[in-house]
Amino acid sequence: MGNKFISIINDEYITGGGTFRTGSNTMALYEIEDLGHSKKRQNTTKLFDMLSRSQQKELRKIAKDFNREEDSNNNEEEPILIKEKRVMDIDNLALKRKEGRWIIAIPVFSEYSHEGNGSYFYSLEEYVDYNGKVPKKLVPHNSLCVKWGEILQVVPDALDAVSSPNKDLLVVLTDNKLLVFNNPTKGLEKATTTIDIEENQQIVLSQWAVGDDAGKWSETFRDYFEE
Repeated sequence: MGNKFISIINDEYITGGGTFRTGSNTMALYEIEDLGHSKKRQNTTKLFDMLSRSQQKELRKIAKDFNREEDSNNNEEEPILIKEKRVMDIDNLALKRKEGRWIIAIPVFSEYSHEGNGSYFYSLEEYVDYNGKVPKKLVPHNSLCVKWGEILQVVPDALDAVSSPNKDLLVVLTDNKLLVFNNPTKGLEKATTTIDIEENQQIVLSQWAVGDDAGKWSETFRDYFEE
């Protein structure tokens, strides 16, 4: 994401008397500068609350329709001891990478409940893509300077990519390499440099240096670039 927030999935498991058990997964956003303060680090923000009213309204309808359909599919005539259903939960929205952008992802949970001892589990099953605009407060820069299709023509095994706000640098991620292109808007014939990385790496942060920091990063990566 950007440089102001970090997203954390919290796993909770509780045991009680007898056979009672409960567990859940929840997503929360924390302001990075608050993590160093014992009191402030308890403050969390929901992605849903950062969206526009029209987006919130649209998401409520999407979740309502989804959950209504799931309820109709699970309408059992005979009572059962352990119940299971799928639930779309807009209170736990997340961000994911797709084709060089951050997009909003709606989680679908498997909800298990035991009618006998009251045990309850809420387990993440999958994410459903939502193409609404990501808040700039969360991700200030969220676009590529070239189309994703153009990147795939040059790098067919591309998994992700980021480009600088001033459009003079493009970094493409594959399963085991980072391909760096200078001035990508002028063409992607050949990567300026290639950096080997561990397999199965993912982009989790998109932050661009300015001022003195730009010079420091240039110095750090000088050995990777051709003269």
